[in-house]
Amino acid sequence: DNGATVIGLNNETENLVILSKYNNINVTSIGEEAFKNCSNLKSVTLPESVTSIGAYAFHNCKELKSIEIPDSVKSIGVSAFLSCNSLEKIIIPNNVNSIGAFAFASCSNLTTVVLGDGLKNIETSFFSGCTYRCACCIVINRHEIR
Repeated sequence: DNGATVIGLNNETENLVILSKYNNINVTSIGEEAFKNCSNLKSVTLPESVTSIGAYAFHNCKELKSIEIPDSVKSIGVSAFLSCNSLEKIIIPNNVNSIGAFAFASCSNLTTVVLGDGLKNIETSFFSGCTYRCACCIVINRHEIR
């Protein structure tokens, strides 16, 4: 992969919109721990060029309420959104085929979860510690849940 990886930001940022290019190079991934512990982060918009979200990428972003995951994303890493307590809704696009262990664990305010039909592998406990207040949980074409 010759694309750019986002590796972090200023902790004061609240509403983050990641651009599709950096220095004329496509932004293709969100790096491991890129936004870990960003206490002020409330919303994130990812570009269509992103294909992966790394392990612990948004871990412990306690104020993160919304994230737009584009259709281009194919994998979500281990503990990517672990302990994002304010996250209310997650829509996994159809092109995501793999979700790592504990990806959405301890997201205590999730009320809506939509899993796309491309999912082939969901690792252990990807929603553990959630309070299961989900109003709508849709799973289409579950192939393997470990």
